[in-house]
Amino acid sequence: IQIMLHVLDLYSSSEDKTVKIWNLKTLSYEREYKFSSLVNTIHLHPNQADLVCGTEDGKISIIDLAKDKIVYSHTLPSSVRSVNCSFDGTKCVACTNKGIVYLFSFQKTKDDSLELKLENSFKAHNTNILKVNLQII
Repeated sequence: IQIMLHVLDLYSSSEDKTVKIWNLKTLSYEREYKFSSLVNTIHLHPNQADLVCGTEDGKISIIDLAKDKIVYSHTLPSSVRSVNCSFDGTKCVACTNKGIVYLFSFQKTKDDSLELKLENSFKAHNTNILKVNLQII
């Protein structure tokens, strides 16, 4: 039995203020999205069509890969260190360098894009949070 894993794209975020989508066959990037600040974190939504990004200047943005553009942005009061989506695609969690965790729900807009609705936030640590994960049971 031969099992083949078909990984076509890789997503990267960088201190150069970009998100790049890489083709692993050619080892070159095919798309680039520019931001106004360092992009600390990215997470592919379970729908495989949207990327959630968090930046040094506190923005959480959603890139719609089919529309090839940033379709949503929300600003938090401090630097976003990590974002993560729930497996079922209904929730998003973000954490900051000030120790705050933000819980959002995904909502569809009239043009079928995703946006975030803030549900809750709380102080989880007294200092910078490095990574956050979310599990919906």
